[in-house]
Amino acid sequence: MSDQNDSLNIILRDPDNKKLVEKNNVHVFKDSFTTFGGGYYEICMINTLSQEVKVDFDCKHGIAAKDYSQVPKVKDLEPIEQDLQKLEDMSKELYHLIMYSDSHEKTYGSLQDGVIMGISWVSIILIIIMLVVGGVEVVVGKKIVMSRKLK
Repeated sequence: MSDQNDSLNIILRDPDNKKLVEKNNVHVFKDSFTTFGGGYYEICMINTLSQEVKVDFDCKHGIAAKDYSQVPKVKDLEPIEQDLQKLEDMSKELYHLIMYSDSHEKTYGSLQDGVIMGISWVSIILIIIMLVVGGVEVVVGKKIVMSRKLK
């Protein structure tokens, strides 16, 4: 934010609308959290002042959000071990993405099958109705032509 006197109230909610973070009168805010499911997360910044406040906002997710510069200091890892740690985290993220996509595909695949069956039944019923109406038109048309020929 542009000035230390500026303050915001910050609320972070998960897809179930539960508050993950709520902080008041914040000048500088940095937070991280781990999710266990997909969905939309909501970040609400409420300006408590009567004037406009400038906010610099940078939201990272996945591997980009992890700070690997601190890993060697904490665990005394060699640079190659740090790269291996990154690769391991990337593979975990990819695995979770594949699992989420698989569950998403199963959910919407069954929905799609239901829609296709519904459309198929409606199409069959419409074809039957059109055949019945066509048959009625033929019978009525023959009767009209025959009655006009007899006159």
